Amino acid sequence: MEAAAFRDGDDFSAFKFIEKIAHNYVSSPVLSAYYHSVLCDTKAVNLARERFTLIAEKCLSFGAQKDMLRPDLVAEDFPLIFSMLMTILYGRSLKERNFLMERVLSLLYSGLLSNRCV
Repeated sequence: MEAAAFRDGDDFSAFKFIEKIAHNYVSSPVLSAYYHSVLCDTKAVNLARERFTLIAEKCLSFGAQKDMLRPDLVAEDFPLIFSMLMTILYGRSLKERNFLMERVLSLLYSGLLSNRCV
């Protein structure tokens, strides 16, 4: 995701970042569950969190998208958003995970949009 964020430049929006995580949950639920089970406070985990936050900050900095998002949305909100997306992991099949992804994204986007866009 880091490579995509910095390669795609302004095209890697907050929405694309969220959708990339959601698609990872659908296609690789075991890997995603493992990643989120690592709650230890190690140097490697802390570095990964810092890099994750930098990607989120970059995604939030795009001009036209800023007007669409809630003004109080900050990079530190992204771990919470991605925890909400973990609901996708409850799907027992690819079909169920795809359904859950679409539903969760729909609900999340309603909450992330500014009042002007709703």
